[in-house]
Amino acid sequence: MQEVLVQIWQKAHLYEPTKGKPLTWVTTMARNRAIDRIRAKQRRSRLNDDFESESRTAQPEFVDDTSDVLIAKESDAAVQSAVLELTPEQREAIQMAYFGGLTQSEIAERLNEPLGTVKARIRAACKDLSR
Repeated sequence: MQEVLVQIWQKAHLYEPTKGKPLTWVTTMARNRAIDRIRAKQRRSRLNDDFESESRTAQPEFVDDTSDVLIAKESDAAVQSAVLELTPEQREAIQMAYFGGLTQSEIAERLNEPLGTVKARIRAACKDLSR
């Protein structure tokens, strides 16, 4: 608001009554100033995002914590070994559902099994995995 008032004060001599009312002139100046501020903020945000993404690749302090990576790998290994202990039918259903992203109906169709059988296998497999 203050910037617009200063601009009005400095450019008052440029106002032409034949082109419109004073309120229209002031409103247009305020609108243009608001658009300029929004665009500048977006530009700063984009530059900041670009800087951060470049910094992450160039600076080692932005690299993921190695303990987090190690924990994730151990967790993956535990899940894989647990899945390997399932029966072949359960393992196949779980892999298709959770790693393949298929629905139970799609699994039943692919395995040429009744939907109830697939649901029972997945339920039993989840129960075995939770132990």
